[in-house]
Amino acid sequence: LLGHRLLGDTTADRNPKTSADLLLTRLERVPETHRNDTLVRRLRDVLKHVRSRGSADAIDDQLAQLADAEAERTHQGYALFRVIVWAIPILGFLGTVIGITHALANLAPDQLENSLPSVMDGLGVAFDTTALALALTIVLMFAQFLIGRAEEALLRRVDEQATEELADRFD
Repeated sequence: LLGHRLLGDTTADRNPKTSADLLLTRLERVPETHRNDTLVRRLRDVLKHVRSRGSADAIDDQLAQLADAEAERTHQGYALFRVIVWAIPILGFLGTVIGITHALANLAPDQLENSLPSVMDGLGVAFDTTALALALTIVLMFAQFLIGRAEEALLRRVDEQATEELADRFD
């Protein structure tokens, strides 16, 4: 829906309450599948605020407050992902400890030649888990960065279009 005028070009009445009602009616024409999109929700919330107050005086403040709330909601939506990214290096470290423990348990100084393959297997587990955890963490952090930038760009576009949609609608 970004890039499309949802509220039309003009409003029939400059009275804030009447204009808000008219614009809310226009928003109801949005297909059902898009009624919970961020832009539609933002416009609906601002228009309901104008209608309830009977004034558009604080419309910019309301838009800013809704933008902040959406940014926080988006940030909270990634909480589990951030925990996973945080936990992966710890799991790699645990694998390292287990691998070293396995290597030391199989170390027999009196039979060093026979125990060396088991020791090397344990050290292999230790180094492999560390390398895997660090590589996975790097990939996930990079993905998190790219997704975060895309989300921020989308929210900026929503902010801009919501402001544009409501510009010069009210006295």
